[in-house]
Amino acid sequence: MKDARSWNKAKNSVSKLHSEGTYNYEWWNNSVPAKATNVAPTTGLDNQDSTWALGIYGQIIMVNQAQKLVIVQWSIWPKAESSMLEQPLEASLMFNAIANKLAS
Repeated sequence: MKDARSWNKAKNSVSKLHSEGTYNYEWWNNSVPAKATNVAPTTGLDNQDSTWALGIYGQIIMVNQAQKLVIVQWSIWPKAESSMLEQPLEASLMFNAIANKLAS
């Protein structure tokens, strides 16, 4: 799992929203997009240690080995593939809030 962060540099995965890359080998990063404004908490999970599997309509498994944290989300998003500034952003913020609460 430690090497998974380097997987996210797939071709066309690096963008202005996600300068560290977003996707490769069925795994995504868990960062809040750079364009996201007026949202919180933008930090919590160490992005270098977090990866998540994102299924259709928002089924998510997030793994952070450093914090010994796994989050599973069952959901029904309105679209199969939402914009990174929609439901995936909400999931990133929720995961950060959970990590912050557990760390306090």
